[in-house]
Amino acid sequence: TGTLLNFWKRSFSGDRSMIEYNKEILEILLYGNEELDALYGDGSKECMQALKKRECGLVGEISDPVTLHLLVSHYNFDDGFEIPEAIIENKNCCMSTALYLFYLSEGLDLLLGDREEFLAEEPDYSKNWARFLLKLEQMILDGAFSDFKIQYTPPFSRTDRYCIKKYNLDIPEVFLTEIQGVCLDKIYI
Repeated sequence: TGTLLNFWKRSFSGDRSMIEYNKEILEILLYGNEELDALYGDGSKECMQALKKRECGLVGEISDPVTLHLLVSHYNFDDGFEIPEAIIENKNCCMSTALYLFYLSEGLDLLLGDREEFLAEEPDYSKNWARFLLKLEQMILDGAFSDFKIQYTPPFSRTDRYCIKKYNLDIPEVFLTEIQGVCLDKIYI
């Protein structure tokens, strides 16, 4: 266990100022920032859109896969899909993070359910969710993510895996395969 900053120092030989910068971005995205809150604080739709655009810009500036993975693990999906979209567009997003994001976004509903029904959801939120998941699924299948290794275990029990094989569910292997790598389970922000 340890702090995120100590983990970065031990794990990466990167520039210390870049490590500090990534940490600062993560804290702003997760906990807010008085400057940004004051700038966009009136709560109007225009201000909230400007804030979301600024937050997405900050995600684009993150320069290491660990920060992106930690952002995913602490993200509140009730806040929309703009930030997750920015995460998967970041060139430093690795396959482990993409898969983790897929499962946290309830991608199993897409893999195990009826695609036609999945795409026919009515509310705008559901349509945005479906579009995001379809894009993320395709990027995963295309291998569009970096190969940095962060430990990831798909959330399937042995029984789930047995049923998937027994009923010949057509789930691509990439969604079922464990990835060995840096363990982030005991890191706190």
